[in-house]
Amino acid sequence: MSLEKSNFKLAKLLSVTLFVMIICMSVYELLKQIIYPDITIWQSHIVTISFSSVIGTAAAYFIYRSIEKLQLKTLREVRERKQAQELLANAYDDLEKRIEERTLELTKSNKRLREEIKVRHLTEAKLRRSEERFAKVFHNAPVAISIIDFEEGRISMVNDSFAHLMDCDDKDQVHGKTVHELDMWVDEQEWISMNYYLERNEDMPFAIETKVRTLLGERRTILLTAEKINVNGKASILAMLLDTTDKKKAGKLMKRAYLD
Repeated sequence: MSLEKSNFKLAKLLSVTLFVMIICMSVYELLKQIIYPDITIWQSHIVTISFSSVIGTAAAYFIYRSIEKLQLKTLREVRERKQAQELLANAYDDLEKRIEERTLELTKSNKRLREEIKVRHLTEAKLRRSEERFAKVFHNAPVAISIIDFEEGRISMVNDSFAHLMDCDDKDQVHGKTVHELDMWVDEQEWISMNYYLERNEDMPFAIETKVRTLLGERRTILLTAEKINVNGKASILAMLLDTTDKKKAGKLMKRAYLD
């Protein structure tokens, strides 16, 4: 309770008490004249003084008790306000502590996130460089190279040497087609044997000398090396084909010339 409010209540209490005392004394004088019309002046003064003393004492006691209650109420409100302020201060301190802890956690999280982003960028950069090197080696290799879907046997990527081996004017002539649609495998059983081997020996390459059929129907002898790889989450075959047809023919001619 504010000081102004307390003073207002005290003034109001005194005013009411004064008003009640005036009313009581007026009623007392009226009754005294009616009940004791022959009373002497000194007797009237004595009775008035006695009654005034009783009324004054009662009023003083009433005012004292009222002031005491008002003081107790004020003290209680002051104590409650102080407790509320202490609780508010504690809550504020607790909030400040939580904010500091949360800020520290966010700072650490942001630091970890920046480190993870940095590592990811470095990893992505290394991956891009690796892919660029692979693409450069893949497309410029003198050996025919192709990437074939393991399940369907569909060719997803070839280099120029592969297109040359297959007598293709354009790599699109073989890209997206299966080895079965191209009818490139002279002995289909060798294709089945290769898949069977790679399915059970993912870390070991498969190698064989075999024959393939070009788009023009010519049969060519090749040394095939194949291994199972993962391309964009899909099992694939990386196949490298070294054409030995001309070498074989030259060897046969030399042998025949020697025998002749």
